[in-house]
Amino acid sequence: MLGTVPPMSTSVVKNTVYLITALVGQKSIAFVYFTILARQLTIEEMGLYSTAVSLSLIFSIFVDVGLTSVLIRDLAALLSRTGDHSKEEQELIGNTFALKFFLSLIAFAILYFGVRVAGYPEAVVRLSWIAGIIMILDSTQLTLYGILRALGNLRYEAYGMILGQLCAFGIGATLLMRHAPLPWFLAALVVASAFNVVWSLSVLRTRFHVPFVLHLSVLRTRALLFCAAPFALAGIFVKLYSFVDSLLLARIAGVHAVGLYSIPYKLAFAFQFIPLAVVAALYPAMSSAHAESRVKLKNLFEHSTIYVGMIAFLIVSILVVIAEPLIRTLYGTQYLPGVGVLRILAVTLFFTFLGYPVGSLLNASHRQNAQTMFIGLTAALNISLNFLLIPFMGIMGAALAALVSKISGCSHVSFCHVNPKNMHEWYMCHRGHVVSHKAVFSAHTPSCGADSACCGACWGNRCDLCYLFIRKRSVSH
Repeated sequence: MLGTVPPMSTSVVKNTVYLITALVGQKSIAFVYFTILARQLTIEEMGLYSTAVSLSLIFSIFVDVGLTSVLIRDLAALLSRTGDHSKEEQELIGNTFALKFFLSLIAFAILYFGVRVAGYPEAVVRLSWIAGIIMILDSTQLTLYGILRALGNLRYEAYGMILGQLCAFGIGATLLMRHAPLPWFLAALVVASAFNVVWSLSVLRTRFHVPFVLHLSVLRTRALLFCAAPFALAGIFVKLYSFVDSLLLARIAGVHAVGLYSIPYKLAFAFQFIPLAVVAALYPAMSSAHAESRVKLKNLFEHSTIYVGMIAFLIVSILVVIAEPLIRTLYGTQYLPGVGVLRILAVTLFFTFLGYPVGSLLNASHRQNAQTMFIGLTAALNISLNFLLIPFMGIMGAALAALVSKISGCSHVSFCHVNPKNMHEWYMCHRGHVVSHKAVFSAHTPSCGADSACCGACWGNRCDLCYLFIRKRSVSH
């Protein structure tokens, strides 16, 4: 036996505290490190660095293909049963790692040859080797920490997140002082990822006595892949949506554009840990409410959406106002062309925040297929808009693609849940979206400035906030 899962009432609270603390610490250290890196490296070097990191993050989903999510669910179910299920637990863990070993080799080959075939610069091709190693190590640590999550213990994962980020920061700072070449900074990420693998593995072996024996069964492999398919599809869509803009910018506009784009992107989404931490506590509560009372589930969704929306609106307003002095102070005048991008991505952050409670609601109410469909539609629209806008508008086109696709995603979800009796309210709210879209696309006409895009999109945000309060009495069960 691996152990038993602690009581839900205590474990959720403790794990949420651990995760929030770790996320705040990790994001803070990562933000400081990225800022120092951007001030010391050239824009082209930052572009190459961001492209390599994006490659590792996108292709990591092809190593995992949702297997970790299935492992957490099935292992937690086995641990909650009475009796000895150690053999099943060992087979599940061993089969998952054996399958991921073969997937790692395939994903690494696809990454390396895919970059070559796509015609990326030779510098990106050279860095893809290191990106592939990061990809494999990150996927391995994801599964190892997944076992700890199934055991109901996030404390060691929280420690690993902080220590791993400190490791990357320390090595990176040393390399900067020695004026090391760019590949060494990616090597610092390799060391940090390797630390997390060793740390999580040692904790599982010494504290929980988890055995690791590769075991490949055709029947179990087939069952794992079948169960993981929806998670894999959703993961692919999320990764594509999150990082395809950097890859397309590198391919179409060059690594200099990626360097300029990476700064406002990092600034805007540095606050994404807030909804992530909220969801960590919200999802179990919604799952429980779905089984107990639909009214309770409805109230949870409405309250969480309103609070998350208000926090997001405050962050968006601050970022839009201080965008120029913020970039000038932290990164220097060479990154000022990214001010308009930061303002648009800040508005995008509002709709990103709203997506987290909606995703928790759909998953908690066993509507994963709807969630996957919405993510897929958003990803498809985002990729299409990037292809259309980047050749003509560069980094501003990538930012607009992100904004429009996020607005569209929120519109689809709200339409899915609107009560037919309140169609007029839905229509009045989404007139704000139309104003937002018009203002965004008029931002690049001779008579308008980039700020008009943000003003229009903020008007759409205002309508959305009003809509959240309208939905307080009109959302159907």
